[in-house]
Amino acid sequence: RISAEADVTSGDLRPPVHIASGCFVEGRVGPHAVLGKGCRVGRAHVREAALLESVSVDDKAEIFSSIIGAGAAIGEGAHVRDSILADGVQVPPHATIVDERVTA
Repeated sequence: RISAEADVTSGDLRPPVHIASGCFVEGRVGPHAVLGKGCRVGRAHVREAALLESVSVDDKAEIFSSIIGAGAAIGEGAHVRDSILADGVQVPPHATIVDERVTA
């Protein structure tokens, strides 16, 4: 499901995906991805992941098999895999987070 109030015209969507209202997607999302309200995904890749409300993902970042808490920000070129990030976590550019539980 893709909200009519989401801007995904520049994105590459691979169903199944759920994209809430207010989202903006430029990169590849899916398969098996959920974006909460107001998420921003640059030219990045999000697969088998859930992004809660207002998450931002910068260009060249990759998120696989992870849950990203509300208001979190993933820096350019960062890699997040098999992890859970708490609300508000800031992942620096080019960081790698694998099989971690990260609190703010």
